[in-house]
This record gives sequence, C-alpha cells and structure tokens, in this order.
Amino acid sequence: MVTRCLLIASMIATSAFAQPEEDSYVKTWVERVDVQAEKPFRLFVEVSGDTVSEPTIPKSDDLVVDVNNPQTLRRSITVRTPQGVKQQNILKYSFFVWATKEGQVTIPPIPATVNGTTMESQPIRLTVSKADPADLPDPNSVRLWVDRRTVT
Repeated sequence: MVTRCLLIASMIATSAFAQPEEDSYVKTWVERVDVQAEKPFRLFVEVSGDTVSEPTIPKSDDLVVDVNNPQTLRRSITVRTPQGVKQQNILKYSFFVWATKEGQVTIPPIPATVNGTTMESQPIRLTVSKADPADLPDPNSVRLWVDRRTVT
C-alpha cells in the first residue's frame, strides 16, 4: 500500500512539473483593430517552441507588410523539468503594415514551423476607415529603437 501511494504521488508530481504543450505556439496581435487606410500600424508575431522558424507573412491585396526590416527579438529560456533541462525559444517580430482599402480587412493566419510542425496564428479582423491627411506620418521623420537607456 505504501509503495502504491508513493507511485501515485510520483505520477502526480511528474505531471504537475511537466511542461504543457501550450509552450509551443504562433500568435499575432495588432496595436488596434480600427485603423486608417494608408496609415501604418504595427503587426506583432510571436513564435515559441523548442525549435522555431521565422514566420511566413502571406501576401494580401488588402494589406502591405514591410517584411524587409522587421524589429526582432530572440530569447531562449532554460526550464528545469523532472525529465531534465528543456530549452524554450521565443521569436518576436514587429512589422509595419498598411491597409490599402477601406472596409473590413482580415490579416490571414501566419504560419511558422514549431518543433517540426507547421502551426498558424489566428486571423485578425480589422476595420479600415478613410485616412485623415493630417494623421498621416511625416515621410521625413525617423524612429529609433535602442537597447540602452543612455544613447551618446
């Protein structure tokens, strides 16, 4: 009886510490779902798993995605499990996107390979209104991303 109780307790402890499959995913989100035509907004893509690949941004007649210069972040986490040490890789991307028409526009599912399997994000439905010319960005402006708080 004591052996049986120890075996059950061991199984419960092992399942409590095992990493769930939710550690592997592809997800996308935007700053806002109400956007203006021809006004840029950000699309964020995050891919997580033991082994991950870059996402593939599908072509769309309704959207222009600047895939040439995304802001990227790569992070690796080491997690200790009862089976040993596990490495979790996370890729994060930020793309500038422009809607080319007014009305309802859908960002399609974005695929990436995670742990040897192709996974997709959920689609994102946008409401696109006419752009106010005063709200369009100045083409001569510059935006910088820096890793340090003090820039010299």
